[in-house]
Amino acid sequence: MTQPFREETPAWPASEIVPGVWQSGSPQPGEHWDAVIDLDCSSPPLEGVAFYAHWPIEDGPAPETAVLVALADLVNDLRRGGKRVLIHCAGGINRSGLLATAALIRDGMGADEAVETVRARRPGALNNLEFVRQLTEGF
Repeated sequence: MTQPFREETPAWPASEIVPGVWQSGSPQPGEHWDAVIDLDCSSPPLEGVAFYAHWPIEDGPAPETAVLVALADLVNDLRRGGKRVLIHCAGGINRSGLLATAALIRDGMGADEAVETVRARRPGALNNLEFVRQLTEGF
């Protein structure tokens, strides 16, 4: 699971990873989201969103695991509460894929299966090998 996976995917529209959890690049108006987790913070928050969390990270070295765990648990709590959750970064590929995969793992899915699920639902996702290593080696 440490080989890169590359395929071109536009930042928008969003891809549904599992029921209630969506992944994209910078969001576009017109969709209704109950909660948005913004990992890029380059676009203004969408109006009408009840919950908006900002957690800017670089598409480079893996972020601190404790923070990633807390955000993944938040995504799962929101989803279990019936909320439509959008996880986004600039391109909708690596940072958003990292959190979407972490949420699947924290919800009980095996790490390799979670990586494959996100990649299948969002082509091109998780080509940052540092992120994949963090998720598959001790997350």
